[in-house]
Amino acid sequence: MTAYLDIPGLRAIDEKHFLEAAKKKFDADPRVQSIVLAVAQYFADEAGDAVHTLGVLYPTREPTWPHRCPEENEVAAADGSQCDRCLREWNAFGQLDSNLDAVYAYSAYCGEYGGGEGESWLHDPILVARRELDGGVSLEHVGRIVRPWMDFPNAFVDREDDGGEDARPPKPEPAVVPWTAEEAPMVEKIYAAPWDDAPRRVLVDHWLERSDPRGAFGALSFGPKPPRDFDRAWLGPLTAVVGYGGAEFARGPFAHRVSACFLDVERLKAHVGHREWSTVSSLRFAIGPVGFSPAMAGLTEVFSTCATLPAVKTLVLEEVDSDQDLEPLGDGEALRLLRPGRPARASAGELPQMKLTPRARRPRPPVACRASPPP
Repeated sequence: MTAYLDIPGLRAIDEKHFLEAAKKKFDADPRVQSIVLAVAQYFADEAGDAVHTLGVLYPTREPTWPHRCPEENEVAAADGSQCDRCLREWNAFGQLDSNLDAVYAYSAYCGEYGGGEGESWLHDPILVARRELDGGVSLEHVGRIVRPWMDFPNAFVDREDDGGEDARPPKPEPAVVPWTAEEAPMVEKIYAAPWDDAPRRVLVDHWLERSDPRGAFGALSFGPKPPRDFDRAWLGPLTAVVGYGGAEFARGPFAHRVSACFLDVERLKAHVGHREWSTVSSLRFAIGPVGFSPAMAGLTEVFSTCATLPAVKTLVLEEVDSDQDLEPLGDGEALRLLRPGRPARASAGELPQMKLTPRARRPRPPVACRASPPP
């Protein structure tokens, strides 16, 4: 059997370990109310591209960030936090090999901060464990993909060091499963009216009656906290431009919030028109060109990290008639989206990445944009 490089699988292994370690720490020390797991990639020392984890313990339920280790600042942290380094409990909350599996699992979450020798404040939080009143432990995912091109199956095919062995081939992407004759007309109704829950519930009920896992997921997905354990195959052809951590599903087994990685115009042209975009309501252009198609009928939010996306109050449709319409948009151009006049918001800033209370986090200055008036 081929041993594939399974990036989501590695993340799941470390998440399980973190949860178990947090439970033990909560049991052992009643003062600890929350624990943050953070990661950093080293670029300026002998570790090369090693990724290290940092566990930070807080006496409060809501942690603050960044943590500044007393070992580095020679003063106790003002918020009472302590990290596993302060406590001499090295790597207590992350178990992946820092020179191998942690690189594969977390490189996409690690910012490039001009080097990095392991300072605590250069780490990026990915998980928060909290002590609950009933004695249990809750887990919140707060990580943000900052290098989306490293969140795909083939991101590490050219990495030479794989534990002294031949590099593991990436886990193949799931095959696109065609809709059945019964499903196809129901799916078309969803794509035609992505803001309407009624067609979605009809299809979810159809799957429930047939014990299809999409039905079980869908039944739980209309609440305020949809499940996270979705099947990547449900993205269909969007897997080509949406990384492992780039999608959230809601209101059925359909992509709801997506971070897209269009590396170049050719990839944009090839994938911007898929019907699966219809259910996406929040779209972030993580890297590469920006463009739209009439398939993106359900968009209500658009974000971009580049300066080519103007801030607008209304998203406007201009039919896409040629490849020229799919070129990257220039500053101040109208956005080409489907439903004319649909209230929405677009921003050149970044999507909120966490619910941690930020303290002097390294924010990027907002990109200056001007509004694009509706036609």
